Amino acid sequence: MRNLLSVFVLALCSFHCSHGQSTLEGRLLSLSDQQPLIYANVGLVACNLGTVTDVEGRFVLTIPDSLRGKEIRFSQYGFEPYSMVVSAAFFQQAEGGLLIYMTEHVQDQEEMTVRAPELKQKELGRKSENGTITVGFLSDQLGSEMGSVIDVKRRSYVEDFNFGVYATGYDTLVFRINFFACDKKGVPTDSLLTKSVVFGWNPSMNGMVSIDLKEEYITLKQDALLSLEIVGGEFSNGEIGKRSVQFAAKLMGGTYARQTSQSAWEEVPVVTPAFYITVQQEVGK
Repeated sequence: MRNLLSVFVLALCSFHCSHGQSTLEGRLLSLSDQQPLIYANVGLVACNLGTVTDVEGRFVLTIPDSLRGKEIRFSQYGFEPYSMVVSAAFFQQAEGGLLIYMTEHVQDQEEMTVRAPELKQKELGRKSENGTITVGFLSDQLGSEMGSVIDVKRRSYVEDFNFGVYATGYDTLVFRINFFACDKKGVPTDSLLTKSVVFGWNPSMNGMVSIDLKEEYITLKQDALLSLEIVGGEFSNGEIGKRSVQFAAKLMGGTYARQTSQSAWEEVPVVTPAFYITVQQEVGK
């Protein structure tokens, strides 16, 4: 009788778990050519719940039924963001599949001044070439992100991005490099990039990594948050507790992180990732 009661309780718990959340599946495509949007961000606004699309533009997200009234947002560099109510997304999925067609963003052309400024190479950001102090993402969800604020006193042309990474339990990882403008309090606001900049990682890259960005033509004209976002990865070790991504860090402020791309930024005290960039900076007169 006792065993039968245990089975009944277990079955009841399973019923509530399966009916307390639902799985949303969909695909993001470009409206102009119907091509899949790779590593696009999908998440519930300010709910710390989100993910990233795969190489076919597909995503899978498990959502508690209590959040069906919340807003789900889809975003990708170079495209206009799109939002809808979670319940509407589930309805569209039930009606034949959730397909989100996104419109390309038309970038205003900045007026160009033809001149040859005097440039000087500089390193901006925090630098640490060992893993004595480390800091990691707030969560293991795709779209989790962290970065540090860098001072940009004059117009600067980015050459490379440098950091120390120490990951365990993963076979491969895919990161996205982001630059965000900051408000007067240093809080990240809008992205300064017009396209997604991603790179792959494997265990042989543990230690200092330098990513060449010369062909991305990134220009900074103001203080910015330099961040890394995890957008993909594969692992053979199924134990979450044995997987970790840590970055070389320093004891100072100016760090912000978020659990998914649509979450609010959180300030991280004391420790900041040692991210720095090499730039060609215009020399002031």
